[in-house]
Amino acid sequence: MGDYVIAGCQYGRVKQIKDDRGNSMEEAPPSSAVEIVGLKELPENGDMILGLSDGEKAKLIATRRKMNKEARERLANQEPIIMGQKIKFSNWRERRKFHSGSKEIIMEKMNECENSIKEVYRF
Repeated sequence: MGDYVIAGCQYGRVKQIKDDRGNSMEEAPPSSAVEIVGLKELPENGDMILGLSDGEKAKLIATRRKMNKEARERLANQEPIIMGQKIKFSNWRERRKFHSGSKEIIMEKMNECENSIKEVYRF
């Protein structure tokens, strides 16, 4: 107790550790369900917990993780543009393949853009 923890993008100082029955504990053994009192906000399910002795380092790591997460979310929500045209996806699977860098879907979308440009400039 008294150490700092980081769970995902959240951090805080450990004030109390409780087991699944509500009893206080000094430390949490591996793979046991515990409740940690002292985090600033609730972490997401499945976030790994990292223990530190320095509060400034914990704050720095947590804020960097939060900034990286927000940047990834902004990029995922942006509409992709090829050759000055917004890409249209027929379903979420296509969008997912495009964002993961699938060569086939990227080439298909580029060919669609090329064909639409040829139609516009047809003489």
